[in-house]
Amino acid sequence: MVDIWALGVLLHFMLIGVTPFRGESVPELKTAILQGSFTLPMYLEHSSRMLIESMLSMEPYKRPKIEDVKKSIWLRGCRFPPTYLNLSNHEEKMEAEKNEIAKKVSLRKSCLIARSLSEVWNIMHSYGITEQMLEDSQERGPKNAMIGTYRIVQFQVQTAAKQSVKCMNAKELITL
Repeated sequence: MVDIWALGVLLHFMLIGVTPFRGESVPELKTAILQGSFTLPMYLEHSSRMLIESMLSMEPYKRPKIEDVKKSIWLRGCRFPPTYLNLSNHEEKMEAEKNEIAKKVSLRKSCLIARSLSEVWNIMHSYGITEQMLEDSQERGPKNAMIGTYRIVQFQVQTAAKQSVKCMNAKELITL
């Protein structure tokens, strides 16, 4: 029913060139929308006027269904192509594919996180900083040089890992 209301707003805009609700400020616009106050120009054909008014009705249950919109006087004579997809099956298939991709990406991300932590410590060890040294320096606070070094290395490794994930996702999309 909200979709029909939104289609009414679009139809109004397409036929008249402005949105149906006006306001000088956001609160005024909100009030106009909530009150359902809009005007239609007199030059608008009666059948299109009736269609827009029904679509923008403040009472959702009084709004026409999409089939009623298709059968309106204003759209009489228009042909509507049949739906070529069984949307429920299509949506289920898309959701299953999306879940499968998410599982693969999640597994890869977990591996990357573990690899990233290992890589952070490899770099820290190359600087001569051990886990024990980092633990001992924590009592000196967050502005400690060793903690700062750890955070910088961690950020650099995470940034590289994120870039790697983006590349993998792009390659995966290309192969789909």
